[in-house]
Amino acid sequence: MKALADEVILGLKQHLPASLGDDGKGLRSVCVCGSYVRGDFMENNSDIDFNLVFESGIDASGPYSSEGFLTVKKLADSLLAGHRFACHNPDQFDWVTSAWESLPRRQADIHIPDGSPTVPLLNVFLFDYLRNLLVLWGTDPRSVMPAPLPFPSLAEGWFRGVPIARRRYLQSGKEWRVAFSAFKSIQVAQIFFGEQTLDKRRLPALYERYVPNFPLRDFGYKIIRGKLEQTFPENPCEFAPREEYAAFEDELSELTLKSIQMQRGGCERANTGDPGLDA
Repeated sequence: MKALADEVILGLKQHLPASLGDDGKGLRSVCVCGSYVRGDFMENNSDIDFNLVFESGIDASGPYSSEGFLTVKKLADSLLAGHRFACHNPDQFDWVTSAWESLPRRQADIHIPDGSPTVPLLNVFLFDYLRNLLVLWGTDPRSVMPAPLPFPSLAEGWFRGVPIARRRYLQSGKEWRVAFSAFKSIQVAQIFFGEQTLDKRRLPALYERYVPNFPLRDFGYKIIRGKLEQTFPENPCEFAPREEYAAFEDELSELTLKSIQMQRGGCERANTGDPGLDA
């Protein structure tokens, strides 16, 4: 699958200028991010993550019916040459869209997650986006973007938004995202407690090394293994009732938020010279 991914990426880079023309069909940038660029692409599991940046606000018809998106998608599909791209994603490619005008220019512009059921590409995982982005066509979005916010602030925003996001998943009929969110929460917790990396191959060891113990901790290993071994449609990621994923994520949220609050309290005491109750 990596060889097929290479063909798609190289083909897009070669043919996008002619396909999009001088006006870009409303697009400003076509980029690849995620495991393909990061170097942890896993055979028969990883998909290809595309980021399309539109020239201006996306119209009412939505990004996925726009001429620019349809042009890029049609070209990417044609480069598969009839082959099935085996991965965890039934759509083979993951498309994340944004508008050039909405990209953060200052740290104050970085939107801390509020439970919105979207991939946290430009907020929680902004460090990875800035570090691992391949521009296939157009302007590099990073040219206008700031450095990421301190990660504890982003982790706190993520975990406080978990209950909100879960309600939205259930209300919108996207219950499967409960398991997906639990895996993302493991990544967020690992980065907070451990190392700033999204390398999936290292996640089991990093989770074991850095994330403190809590009652449902062992369930996390099963979530990680299920995600890394997932292939559509033969091997789905979910292996337990969604209530168990939710209970795990709630415990992990509580653990992480308590640690953030303790860190913040320690910093405040240090700044005021208060030795604390244990002095």
